[in-house]
Amino acid sequence: MKNLSFTIEEKEIDNTHSQFKISPLEAGFGHTLGTSLRRVLLAALPGAAITDVTFDKATHQFTSLPGVKEDLVEVILNLKKVRFMVKDRDGEEGESVKISLDKTGPGEIRAGDLKVPAEIEVANKDLVIASLAGKKSRLKAEMTVSYGVGYSPSEDRPSDVLGLIVVDALFTPIKKVNVSVDDVRVGRETNYDKLILDVWTDGTIPAKKALDQ
Repeated sequence: MKNLSFTIEEKEIDNTHSQFKISPLEAGFGHTLGTSLRRVLLAALPGAAITDVTFDKATHQFTSLPGVKEDLVEVILNLKKVRFMVKDRDGEEGESVKISLDKTGPGEIRAGDLKVPAEIEVANKDLVIASLAGKKSRLKAEMTVSYGVGYSPSEDRPSDVLGLIVVDALFTPIKKVNVSVDDVRVGRETNYDKLILDVWTDGTIPAKKALDQ
């Protein structure tokens, strides 16, 4: 077996998508390495997500709030889409911070209206969370943003606190990973692999940084 020295080429497609070409690799090792990297990228990278929310004047997620066009179930679904950039990547799994929302109408409420502490930043500030119908309408809420890995279903975090709505949390910053393998020549031999890895992120971390981790 030859002592191969492989290289990694990166092509940035856009701010959330990069393609990596890793070669040369021993025949068959491209698929092995690609499958392992895909699994790690999708399941093992840390991130931050909303894990629970309390709405002012709401005791459960099926409460109707006057002046809010969407029902609370839809508002919660939108909150689950908010992505956070963690400025201190050394945070421990399970650590959390409180964020809040207090907005009056009329008009749309966007993720950028969330009040967050200095250690995190909202990545998708233009995301619409809810719409308020009139000047007297108001949506006030407090949320917990937790630091974790992978996916955490709400069933694993039950709460008996009245008004506290526990939500499913997707922590991983990776949205999709595609793996393909091509043949590549080394000298006169063509039976080597070139691993092509396409990585899409949620915008909270560059794809190259995700791969480096």
